[in-house]
Amino acid sequence: MSALNIEDPTHLRAYLENHGYTLLESSVLPGGVSNRTVLARLTDGSSIVVKQAKERLTSSSEWLSDPRRIRQEALAMQWLSRWTPRDSIPDLVFLDMENNILAMSAVPQPHKDWKTLLLSRQICHSHFARFGELLASIHSGGYLGRTEIEPLFRDQSFFFSLRVDAYYIYTARNVPAAAQFLHELVAEMDARRFTLITAQRMSW
Repeated sequence: MSALNIEDPTHLRAYLENHGYTLLESSVLPGGVSNRTVLARLTDGSSIVVKQAKERLTSSSEWLSDPRRIRQEALAMQWLSRWTPRDSIPDLVFLDMENNILAMSAVPQPHKDWKTLLLSRQICHSHFARFGELLASIHSGGYLGRTEIEPLFRDQSFFFSLRVDAYYIYTARNVPAAAQFLHELVAEMDARRFTLITAQRMSW
């Protein structure tokens, strides 16, 4: 396991210098449990987001997931950008498989995270329409290209450890009354493989 911690500015500065980037300042981005995520402002005026996948996620219960999942995220970014409107998906800057790190272009400032807007009850109906259009472009692109992409995304172990086991199966173990329904739901979902799906965070 790598001792590198990108949330430590000293680690991040040396790490980025080894990749040809000079750090001006950095700030840890909140909200995630599965990655260390840092906004890095560079001396050339540009900004990138650096993500480092964690093996043990931040949660009260033990929650483990293979950090090599970052490779699938990088691969997905490259494919999603083919199907979605321009600037909808961040550009992949680099992938470091040894340290389970990727860097991507940062969303331009100013912006607001959609989750934050919703939680603060700032509802804009056009946001839902835009999200629906984006989701439709991903699903249709994945379906039309399924012959080519299915072998690339066949391994669902990362999806199960991050989404299915951590939420559905965990709930089934702790809420017996819902267990049968949840297990049947997971089995039905696992049997249907038509297109690529992804968890998106949107900003405006």
